[in-house]
Amino acid sequence: TLIADDARFRDVDQAADAYAETWALTYFLLHRKPKQYVAYLQRLREKRPLIWDDPDTRIADFEACFGNLQRLDAEFLRYFSQLR
Repeated sequence: TLIADDARFRDVDQAADAYAETWALTYFLLHRKPKQYVAYLQRLREKRPLIWDDPDTRIADFEACFGNLQRLDAEFLRYFSQLR
C-alpha cells in the first residue's frame, strides 16, 4: 500500500498514479477526519529525520490515528463514489 512504503513513487510507471491516489487520500482525510489527520501529522513530526520506518511501523502509526485500514479504505471508496 501507499501507507506501507514509497516504492510506487520511485517507479516511473506508477509514480503518477501513486501521486493521484495520495492526493485523493489526503483530500478525504482532511474533509472526513481532520482531527485524526492532524494527530497523524503530529505523530510523524515527532519522528527523527531521515530515519525510515519499516512497513509494519508505518501501518501501525497510520492505524493508531485512523483505525483499521480496511474499514478506512471502504469509507474512502464510498466517499469518492458519491462525489460528482
